[in-house]
Amino acid sequence: MLDQTTGDRTEGPVFRSPSGRAWRVENLSRTYSRLRDLAGLPKDLVLYLARHECGTKICREKGIEYARRLLGHSNISTTQRYM
Repeated sequence: MLDQTTGDRTEGPVFRSPSGRAWRVENLSRTYSRLRDLAGLPKDLVLYLARHECGTKICREKGIEYARRLLGHSNISTTQRYM
């Protein structure tokens, strides 16, 4: 899924809105919560945890520098927390 979502991009949003732009936080949060509830997933599965899991997977599969750029971290020490 990660490769399908990001392709060859090394910068910009991991997931884009249907219009191809970055999600606005409030729209992404509302959509995520609705889909989580429809899937019957626990309410404590918050969006931050999903971002962290995605970041960890990116680090493992593509390397920390790729993950740093994609996650928008200016400092690699922030990205190192995902490993």
